[in-house]
Amino acid sequence: MLPDWLETYEPHLTAIAAIIAIISVPVGVAVFIWEKRRERIDREYGTYISLSDKYIEFLGMCFENPELDIFETSLDEQCLPLLSKKDPRTVQKELILYTIFITMCERAYLVYREHSSKIKTCQWAGWEEYIKDYCRYPNFRAAWLVLGKQFDTEFVAHVNALMRETESSGPRVEGAAPSTEHTG
Repeated sequence: MLPDWLETYEPHLTAIAAIIAIISVPVGVAVFIWEKRRERIDREYGTYISLSDKYIEFLGMCFENPELDIFETSLDEQCLPLLSKKDPRTVQKELILYTIFITMCERAYLVYREHSSKIKTCQWAGWEEYIKDYCRYPNFRAAWLVLGKQFDTEFVAHVNALMRETESSGPRVEGAAPSTEHTG
């Protein structure tokens, strides 16, 4: 038997319990769906990272063994700035190294671009400055024309925008390497 004061509130408490039950079921379902979506995204990201690591490993082997002609890129008129002072093997090695660099930048872009945490925002800002430094480098600009089309389309659009932005600042001095202090 309930105390008298509690009996007075029993209909209200029953209604509140029913409302809580009605609200908790959709909230529970939404949380479950959100968690499953997050798990799927994490799995996809893990797959991407694994493949990216393997691709960089493959590029390292291509760099170490240029005589095997495994790394194929057409050395056409877009490569003229690269070809002007170097033999084709050296150009091929330079393209391999730029491909590794661009792959790392693409990974940073995909990891950091949409995160709201302060740390990730700061990390991306550093990477973006690093990419801008390279965008001012004539050899990178030439290599980007050849290599850029193989990367994520949003990343390509972003780098192309950085290329346009850095055109007005003028090219870097030939032989001067971009700064390495921005890797975050």
